[in-house]
Amino acid sequence: MKINLSCLLAFLLLSTSTFGQKVSTETLEIGNASKIKLSHEYAQVKIKTWDKSYVEVNTTLDIPKDQYDVFKFDLDKRAQTIHLTTSLDIEKVDCNKEKINIKKTNTTTTDDGQCTNVTYVNGIKVGCTVEVSIEIYVPKGLAIEAESTFGSIKAYDIQQKINIQNTYADVQVIFDKLIDGSSLESTYASVDIHIPKKESAQIYADTGFGKIYSDLEDYEISNEEGFHFGQEATLKLGGGAKSLRLDSGYQNIYIRTEDKLPRISN
Repeated sequence: MKINLSCLLAFLLLSTSTFGQKVSTETLEIGNASKIKLSHEYAQVKIKTWDKSYVEVNTTLDIPKDQYDVFKFDLDKRAQTIHLTTSLDIEKVDCNKEKINIKKTNTTTTDDGQCTNVTYVNGIKVGCTVEVSIEIYVPKGLAIEAESTFGSIKAYDIQQKINIQNTYADVQVIFDKLIDGSSLESTYASVDIHIPKKESAQIYADTGFGKIYSDLEDYEISNEEGFHFGQEATLKLGGGAKSLRLDSGYQNIYIRTEDKLPRISN
């Protein structure tokens, strides 16, 4: 997830860049684990499945070179659960270290949206850009639980139970096979899925203020009355043997089968 702390002026004020890209890889055998639990902030996460017996996590940081320690990473196994926890202490990212020879006239530093330490020079915002990308390879069959406040999640070729709860970022999942009891939720962003049309599924979709879009036929959308401005619908594939719950508080839900709607982009 890219965190914008700057505008073009930041680059004009730099005579040399002290930004750097740090790439790291961590692996962990799953042993008797039956689930992986992810908790991450301020990151763009991609989950992919494979036939190997271990979890692999590839992390790419675009952060000022001398500030890599603002990103925390922990991968371990407790009982029958693999835990992956990451965090980014955005308040400690000092973008002002990136600027040199600035005449600070009428300069103020304020809390700007999600991020702090943003400096205004004569009313123009300057600073830096921070980006964290995490690619996770998960063994097929290992259940996935994920939660995040600001981090987005894209998951590909999913054929295990998956439960995701996000607050401010999108959730996008391509199912290869649906497992009963899966659920995807984002409070302030969209939920987007691709599910094989051959599946047997009962899909419950609900939005607080957004809309529901699908290439499926024969389903009805109901609009809630009163203070609820969103939509809800139950969509059925095949015999409807497996349940899937989709929720978005303030954005839209997209339910795709085959390729009648554009696939989720990489």
